[in-house]
Amino acid sequence: HGQYDAPRAVLTQGAGVRLNEMERNESKSFCCGAGGGHMWLEEPAGKKINHMRAEQALETHADALVTACPFCLTMLSDGVAFHDSTMPVKDLAEVYYEALEH
Repeated sequence: HGQYDAPRAVLTQGAGVRLNEMERNESKSFCCGAGGGHMWLEEPAGKKINHMRAEQALETHADALVTACPFCLTMLSDGVAFHDSTMPVKDLAEVYYEALEH
């Protein structure tokens, strides 16, 4: 869809967040694994896409993983938990709301 700047502007300009991007982002990114309803399918043995994406996020050492997609929120939360991490996974609107409270 090519919509990369608007959500980042909400975070940086609206919420005052400093971005710490994953290496694969914007047009070089890939799905969390939920696309096309795959979140309800059993995957074959091997590394799961959401676990790989969560691992990439954890490598950034960011304070939180933020997404605007409800499917990604679920899949990435599962991936972060798989890696036994306490990194919060938040919706973009949640981060913006928290900024408004302060």
